[in-house]
Amino acid sequence: MTSSQDKVCRFIADAGLHCPAAHRLLDMQSELGEVCKEILKATDYGAHPMAVTDALRDELGDLLFSLLAFAAENDIDADAALDRALAKYRDRLQRRGSVGSDGA
Repeated sequence: MTSSQDKVCRFIADAGLHCPAAHRLLDMQSELGEVCKEILKATDYGAHPMAVTDALRDELGDLLFSLLAFAAENDIDADAALDRALAKYRDRLQRRGSVGSDGA
């Protein structure tokens, strides 16, 4: 487990923020929406190149918290899951020249 995931686990436990997986997924969706909103604002809806803002950094942090909380509350080691995904993508690149799934 990553030190980031450990930090999230401790925070959830200390603050009494345990909740069902479905609610963690809803929280991730909400936070992703807020990241998207900040990108739209930062680009004036695509009229300008994207500039990374403090608000975007903050929302990305919230999204990462939500993702790591989901993993932690479901006994998923985020580091191990990432390693599996990277191995899968390397294999796809080697076999097909693309990281996309078979249906993509």
